[in-house]
Amino acid sequence: MTKLLTLLISITICHNAIGQSVSRALQEKAYTQALKEFLTVTHKRDASVFDTLLVGRHPDFPAISLPARIGNTTILLCTTQQADSIRKQNEKLVFVNIVGTVTADDSQFLFVTFYPGYIHQYDCTIDLTRNPHTHAYQTTNVDFKNFAYR
Repeated sequence: MTKLLTLLISITICHNAIGQSVSRALQEKAYTQALKEFLTVTHKRDASVFDTLLVGRHPDFPAISLPARIGNTTILLCTTQQADSIRKQNEKLVFVNIVGTVTADDSQFLFVTFYPGYIHQYDCTIDLTRNPHTHAYQTTNVDFKNFAYR
């Protein structure tokens, strides 16, 4: 799994370096839409409901902001160290790392999900395509890979 995550991060960095650059606003819109989709599909999949979702601000995460809430879920963008501190108060909180590639036309995201603590549960890939006329994102693919999840 570590090799796959490293490969995806490397591809993302290379793609962004040689590909078209996109605005911070477009990145925020894509990441927010992907998070909405993630919350929706995980609920449909197994009735998961997240009161609070810890989103990892890792070195390859873009310099963007995320909304404080999506639906009924509080979104906390934090480093692993900040998540550790937050989890001391509530060990059941879910931590997710997101690796994404955003272009003007489409976006791909990998959600790597951990709980309890940092036990790798599952990965969820979400692909979005941006409508050239409305500029709204449409989900084109969702896929889960289970690990410790039951």
